Amino acid sequence: MKFSQLLFPAALILVAGNATASSLTYLTCEVKSSGEEPNRVFDFTLDEANSTVTFLVKEANATNVERAVFGPETITWTRNNEYFSSTRTINRVDLTFTEEIDISGNKTINRGTCQVKTMKARKI
Repeated sequence: MKFSQLLFPAALILVAGNATASSLTYLTCEVKSSGEEPNRVFDFTLDEANSTVTFLVKEANATNVERAVFGPETITWTRNNEYFSSTRTINRVDLTFTEEIDISGNKTINRGTCQVKTMKARKI
């Protein structure tokens, strides 16, 4: 096999990897807390090509990857189990964030605002 035959597929992999990384959108969303609690901050990575939202909750030091529906005006994802359900929505037009939580029939709706983040160039 010739060197040029090996080089071309390797170049395609690099280009595809860069295209995937550049298609990610990063948001920081702040949800106002009621009472004396500090506001909650979420860092979201939106990957429309793979229909996923990855988010970090700084206060809980937790990262989740969720399947999401990317519509023309909203991005929505849901998590359900026997005791807990949540629906989170980011409005693509005005960058508002809505979180609807139901814990054993106790429902709350939290709202916040988001800002698009520009990621610094990475070395690794």
